[in-house]
Amino acid sequence: MAPKTSEVDLLIIGAGPAGLMAAAWASRCKLKTKIIDDKDTRIRTGQADGLHCRTLEIMDSFGSPSIAYDILGQACVIKDISSTKADFSAQNPKEGCEEHIERCESVRSGEEDLPGSRYPQVSLSQGSVEQAFLNFLERDGDSVRVERNLTPMKLYVEEACVDDHDAYPIETHLRESGKDERAGSPDSTASEKIAAEIVRAKYVLGTDGAHSWTRKALGLQMEGDRTNKHFGVMDFVPLSNFPDIRISCAIHSSSGSIMTLPRENGLVRFYVQLGESAAKGGTFDRGKITPDDIIETSRTILQPYTLDYSHCDWFSVYTVGQRLAQSFSHLDRVFLAGDAVHTHSPTMGAGMNVSMQDSYNLIWKISTAIRTGNREILATYNTERMATAKELIDKDRAMSDFYCDGPSANSKRYQEFREAFRDFVSGVAVEYSPSLLTCPVNTSNGSIDRKGSPQRLEKIYSKPSLASNLILGQRIPSYRVTNHFTAEAVHIHTTLKSTGQWRILLFPGDLSNSLRFSAFQNLGHNLSAPSSFIHTCTPPSSLIDSTISILTIHTSNRNSFSALDLPNIFHPWSDSKGHDYWKMFARDNESRDDIYKAFGIDEEVGCLVVVRPDQHVGYIGELEDLESINSLPFRLLERPNEIYNPDKSVVREPFALETRDVDRQA
Repeated sequence: MAPKTSEVDLLIIGAGPAGLMAAAWASRCKLKTKIIDDKDTRIRTGQADGLHCRTLEIMDSFGSPSIAYDILGQACVIKDISSTKADFSAQNPKEGCEEHIERCESVRSGEEDLPGSRYPQVSLSQGSVEQAFLNFLERDGDSVRVERNLTPMKLYVEEACVDDHDAYPIETHLRESGKDERAGSPDSTASEKIAAEIVRAKYVLGTDGAHSWTRKALGLQMEGDRTNKHFGVMDFVPLSNFPDIRISCAIHSSSGSIMTLPRENGLVRFYVQLGESAAKGGTFDRGKITPDDIIETSRTILQPYTLDYSHCDWFSVYTVGQRLAQSFSHLDRVFLAGDAVHTHSPTMGAGMNVSMQDSYNLIWKISTAIRTGNREILATYNTERMATAKELIDKDRAMSDFYCDGPSANSKRYQEFREAFRDFVSGVAVEYSPSLLTCPVNTSNGSIDRKGSPQRLEKIYSKPSLASNLILGQRIPSYRVTNHFTAEAVHIHTTLKSTGQWRILLFPGDLSNSLRFSAFQNLGHNLSAPSSFIHTCTPPSSLIDSTISILTIHTSNRNSFSALDLPNIFHPWSDSKGHDYWKMFARDNESRDDIYKAFGIDEEVGCLVVVRPDQHVGYIGELEDLESINSLPFRLLERPNEIYNPDKSVVREPFALETRDVDRQA
């Protein structure tokens, strides 16, 4: 019986957090998507459990009711972090105990206090995070649903067709999990006979974990090292007199280290230093470790405090190590994300977050490439996320040393030590270098700081002094503004939903000034002109803001001028819904938020800020500098009119199975 066949824009292999983030994005971008997983259900216990503020911002960006709303309704908020170390003082209040631990510092987690951040650090089981995404996909009403018990067998890429916009150059053979042990055999004839389905895709994303089948199919190697240090991980309900049992802790003693994280439903996650492979008495056998072993080691470290447990939800043992793939993509058609390309210890609580942010960086770029036929944009995924992963690996190595090396000076100065990690781990400090998507800056010697940007972009550069507190390539911070028409105070991030749109934020200053109002009217007329990039980047018959959305934030009193006297580009008109009243805002004067001051914008000068679909700042320029933004990055969005012609017939050559076989065996 011949296997069924299908064609999709995107095939996602692996339905963990990174894969589900990709599916949510793809659903919002209206991509024809198939997501498969070899398991019969989502994760039920264990695995990752920390979520940081940038991840929650991203989750919220998918709309209401948001994924973040589901998460926050269940999660445990991390407010304080306690640093605890061994003390050998003679004044030990616990008689008969030569060593005891005591708190030396308590610091505020404070992610909600970071610039322009709305969310705290929280903890929640990976299974619950996955369920929040599954709930979103169900609510979104799209056809993207996880198809389970499906395992990939073979992956072919037809290299001759990778640059053909209309082609489906990737062919993946799938089987039902557990149906036939011959799957993945080098004998392709046997494998084809047992394939349950053949999927032809424009793009494939492998989010299938540290032992990624997709990565192996591409022949990519992981580079790095594994140490001889081992930690036990355990989720349990603790029975203890340790006073900080419901506080996240970094605990050091001469017997080892523990990191704790309070969790939902009374659980606490313990990361416990167990031993080394070359420990006395022989090698370290991970397979023999039990929950009681982890608790017994914890008791020794926590003395004189007591510890027992009534329920163990999950436990595991991991070996400290950091590894990174050689590349995150193949021919800009097959991509990898998450643990498939970077593995490290869980001590920073960043793994699940960075994995999801990989997918968030990628999917809108695939959507753009499909919509416009321009594939240049796809190369930025590898450069942007590889740099982020390298920084993650470096920081994880330093944090692992902190836990593995016992009591140290950093234990006493934990807040100072943690400051070197907090901004990056939270996600707000992730910065993308200049590229096709992030306009470069003039350096002090007059040359262009391009860091590999294409030669043709040399004459186009940002002017960051116009918004001195914004950092090119970082996500734009969120501050409150007041809707000009409704008087409602909202965070600016709530206007930057994950829809695939680019945004141009205009900061004209005081529009009650007649000269400034007139100049802003002229700007609107220029943006509305048929020759404007707004029109050339918008598909025929689509709403004028479907590709590029204009948002205005002024400093005037809302009642000092009539916003409807401005061109409709600032409040687009629809015959069915009237004006769009959610694109013009005033500076919020009723709270501490002053977005002009926060961004470092002089209201007498003003500026414009181009924000990418993933909320990262792509360009900062003068308010009327339309020539530059017409060239970068919106040139990438233009597409010949005939590509939009719905009557255009697409003729494809038969798929050639004899072309390059990427996978020889999983």
